Amino acid sequence: MNMNLVQGIIIGFVSGFAEMLPISADAHRLILRTIFGIPTEDALFRLFCHGFSLLMLVWMFQEDLRHLQRTNRIMNTPPKRRRQKLDYASSITIRLLKTAFIVMLVMRVLLSKLTLIQERLSYMTIALAFNGLVLLVPSLIRNGNMDSRNMPKITGAIMGIGGGIAGIPGVSHMGTVTSFAVSSGVDRRYALRFASILMIPNLAIEVVFDLSSMMVSGSALSRRMLLTSLVGGCFAAFATYLGVRLMHWIADRRGFDCFAYYCWGTALLCYILFLIV
Repeated sequence: MNMNLVQGIIIGFVSGFAEMLPISADAHRLILRTIFGIPTEDALFRLFCHGFSLLMLVWMFQEDLRHLQRTNRIMNTPPKRRRQKLDYASSITIRLLKTAFIVMLVMRVLLSKLTLIQERLSYMTIALAFNGLVLLVPSLIRNGNMDSRNMPKITGAIMGIGGGIAGIPGVSHMGTVTSFAVSSGVDRRYALRFASILMIPNLAIEVVFDLSSMMVSGSALSRRMLLTSLVGGCFAAFATYLGVRLMHWIADRRGFDCFAYYCWGTALLCYILFLIV
C-alpha cells in the first residue's frame, strides 16, 4: 500500500514534531506506517521530512549561527589584527560544538548499519524503553549550572556521544544530547540550545544517508509520491517549529523526565502492534 496525501501530512507532521522532542521520530513514523498499513518507508519522503526540518532549524537559529560564524572568524584572525572583541563564551561553544560533532559523526557512521533493523516493531520497543531510561537519569541527579563559560571540553565529547547514540533507530537525538549534558552538570536551557544547534549537522547527516538510500534503491519517482513527500515535508517543517517552541517552554519550567513515561507508553504500544500485526 502506497502512502496517500492525508497519511503523508499526518506522518510528516508527527515526524517533524517528534524530531525536536526527546521521543524518536523514527519510532513514530514506524508506528503510524504500521497503523496505516504502509509496509516500507519511502526514502524520498524521509528525505523531504529531514530536509525541510533542517531548513526550519537553520531559519530559527539563524541569529545564533551568524553570531557563531562571526566569532569563529574572529578566532581565526591573529589577535593583533582583530577589530572586534572576541566573545569568550561563544568561542568555547564553538569548540564544544566541533568536539561534539566529530564524536557524533564517527559514531553515526559506525552505527549506520543499524538502520537495517529500524523497520522492526520488536526492536523499536526495546529502543524506546532505553530512550525512556536515558531521559529519566537527569531527574535522579542534582541540577547543574554549567554553560560555555565554565564547561570542560570533555563535556562536549560527552554530548557528542549522546548525539552519536541517537544513530541507533528509535533513540532520540534531543533526548540523548540533553540528558547526557544535564547529567554532566550542564544548565538545562543551555543543554537544550546546544542540542538544537547540534541537531542541524545531525539532520544534514540524515539527508546524506537518505540521498544514499535513494541512489542505492534506484526506485522510480511518481508524481503522487513527489507531491506527498513535498506536502509531508512542509508539515514536518511547521511541526519542527512547534517542537522547538514547546521544548524551550518546558525547559523554562521543568525537566524532560516527563517524556520518559511517554516513551515507555509508546514502547508498550509498539509491543502491542508487534503482537497483533
